Amino acid sequence: MLHLNERERLEVQNIFVTTEKEYRKKLRANKNAIYAINLVGDLHSKIDAVIESVKVKGIKFGCKKGCSFCCDLRVEVLAPEVFYIAKKLKADMSKSEMQTFIDKLQIYAGKAKGLRFDEHIIPCVMLEDGACGIYSYRPMMCRKYNSLDAQVCEDPHAQVPENTEVVVKTGAIGKGFADSYESRSLSAIPHEFGQALLIALTDSKSEQKWAKGKEVFVRIPEMC
Repeated sequence: MLHLNERERLEVQNIFVTTEKEYRKKLRANKNAIYAINLVGDLHSKIDAVIESVKVKGIKFGCKKGCSFCCDLRVEVLAPEVFYIAKKLKADMSKSEMQTFIDKLQIYAGKAKGLRFDEHIIPCVMLEDGACGIYSYRPMMCRKYNSLDAQVCEDPHAQVPENTEVVVKTGAIGKGFADSYESRSLSAIPHEFGQALLIALTDSKSEQKWAKGKEVFVRIPEMC
């Protein structure tokens, strides 16, 4: 349970409102689906800025390259994030590399299907030698997840100590972003990363369906 004083609550509420208005205005001005997907890059920059602002204050996180305990947890992504990451992967991989990756992704998605958060203890499909293979364009959930004590993370069911400022501010930004998309009839609810990415990479019409307001990815079990 996070305890915020009145000033902190007002600050977080303002972040949410400001973010939601900003993205709603941008989506209203440009109704192109590609634009809506590319805005994810801006979202990720906002999340990174919060992390950096906390680090400047002297807060030290236990997270570092090679520490991948959290990479066994279920990664939840918003629909536009899935298409954004799929686009990056297509640009980075050759056809043969992509097919090999899709084969790997199919196995992963089969294991992850139907698992609730506390049941999902599977190494991320993007994990390569203890490091994230898409670190520069990793999902928002991965960007904002933080631990003040990496040793605690060794237990996947442990209550990881996180920085409150990071949690509440990135949460407000994420919600503002998602709500702005929902207001434009663009689905932005959370989905399990691997299963959603498989669809984005193998269904050529998935992006078009999403742009027309359809929900194209499987919902996480908690939302069914």
